[in-house]
Amino acid sequence: MIPLVLLVDKYNLVVKNSNPNFVIDTSVVVIRDALAHGRIAGQAPSFPLSLLKFGKPNKKMVQILTKAVMDLAWFKDNLTLVHEQINKVVDASNSLGMKNIKLV
Repeated sequence: MIPLVLLVDKYNLVVKNSNPNFVIDTSVVVIRDALAHGRIAGQAPSFPLSLLKFGKPNKKMVQILTKAVMDLAWFKDNLTLVHEQINKVVDASNSLGMKNIKLV
C-alpha cells in the first residue's frame, strides 16, 4: 500500500503544471496521520481536547511530531480544509472527463 503522503505528492506533481488550483494542501496528511496514529486526551468529556502524535522512540525518548488543541474552531477549520482538498480532486477528475466522481 502506498503511503498517503506519497500519493498526494504524486498527484500534486501531475496537476501542478496543468492546473495549480488543483494542488492539494499536504497539511491534510498531517491532520489525518495525527488523528489516525496520535493520542487524544482531555480533562472532561467536552472540548477542548489535546491531540499529540509521537515519533518513534530513540534511546527511550520520543519526539512530539504534532500537537494541537482540538476545540470547535479547530474542527470547523480542518473540516473546511479537508472538504476543499477533496473538491480539488473532484474538480481535477471532472476536468479530465471523469464525470462520475462526486463528493459524498
